[in-house]
Amino acid sequence: MGEGIGAEMSVRQFNHLMHYGDQIICKSALLALSLVSASNLQLPVLDTLSKYSHHYELTVALDAIFAMGLVGIGTNNAWLVC
Repeated sequence: MGEGIGAEMSVRQFNHLMHYGDQIICKSALLALSLVSASNLQLPVLDTLSKYSHHYELTVALDAIFAMGLVGIGTNNAWLVC
């Protein structure tokens, strides 16, 4: 969680899993992505979660919204509200 390069590499892997994986893999990758950057708001992670919050599958969208909450805990950022 504290290492920048490892976190960036894992974010890229989670993006690939979300793009090419099934629904259950996408849900799991969203939650794992939020745990990598919990309480450490990064705009690329927030953009990815925001994109998946409008997903056509309701469970994926709800997991993305929950993940956005995990990422935004303790931050006072206006990007999260949108």
